[in-house]
Amino acid sequence: MLLPFRRGGWGFLCLFLSLVLSSCGGSGSSFSIEGKLKNFNQGEFYVYSLDDALTYIDTIKVDRGQFAYEFFGNEPTTLVIVFPNFSEYPILTTPGEGVEITGDATNLSELDVSGTDDNELMTLFRKKILGISPPDIPKVAEEFVMEHLQSRASEYIVLRYIMQGFSPDYAKAEKLLETLAENQPENVSVKRLFFKARSMANTMKERAVPTFSATDLKQRQVSSNKLKEAEVGVVFTCATWNYESMDALRRLNRLQRTSRGRLSVVSMLVDGNSGEMKRIMEGDSISLPVLFDPSFFDGKIVRQFGLSSVSDNIVYHNGRVHGSHFSGNDLVKEVEQLLKK
Repeated sequence: MLLPFRRGGWGFLCLFLSLVLSSCGGSGSSFSIEGKLKNFNQGEFYVYSLDDALTYIDTIKVDRGQFAYEFFGNEPTTLVIVFPNFSEYPILTTPGEGVEITGDATNLSELDVSGTDDNELMTLFRKKILGISPPDIPKVAEEFVMEHLQSRASEYIVLRYIMQGFSPDYAKAEKLLETLAENQPENVSVKRLFFKARSMANTMKERAVPTFSATDLKQRQVSSNKLKEAEVGVVFTCATWNYESMDALRRLNRLQRTSRGRLSVVSMLVDGNSGEMKRIMEGDSISLPVLFDPSFFDGKIVRQFGLSSVSDNIVYHNGRVHGSHFSGNDLVKEVEQLLKK
């Protein structure tokens, strides 16, 4: 079947609109999305993927309320449609299948997505949480996931409503994703999300310093022991081109020198200019350890701590998380306050 939209294509063939809804099935590695909305004449939706299956933001054109889109991929993935009001709707793809979206554009929260079990289950969940206050949604989400451990819809529900919800609970997400991984052993993406939740859980209050061992840029052995034993500990990322992180590096270096052993700091370089960092350390007499992994944010230790951006950080007090994700200036102020106690 010739569809008016193809991956990477932007054209729109009005001649074929009458054929758009004739079939919801795809073929081979394609997955088709077809739909019709009331009270929506012309416009466009955006679509992106939660992984690298779609490497750009694509567009779905709408004419007289009807639209069609074809995605090509050999593996199941999750596409996200972004509507004009910026609300998002996940579509769980399976090669060779397809879905139909119907509803009213004035009430996008009650759209019907039919054609595959996973998408119909996602529709059921979205309708289940209508009218529920945001603080209560995570509990409903947890119960729903435990009742549907075989569905890929549960993976998205954990991500959207527990890891990114009203009050993110990475520890809860970690437990649920571990259970999902046991019930979906072939689902690679749920395993990746599990490890992400585990690392993010390490930024939550009262979590202990994760165990690690590495060699810094000065070829010194560095381990988690000093962070665990110090009254105040700091782990943060830096880049030679980022003023905020480099300023924090210099200021924390001075604080560590005068702390009489009460402060332990470990920095992680997340740009490729290790030679420039060595020069800076030599010129500014920076003695605190700086670790470098060419994998940057995919490096094992960075992922262990759940750090995800330049100048990201965690502050420990007596070996437990005191706070995280401070700005560079606030990070130094927080450490100063803790050292005054």
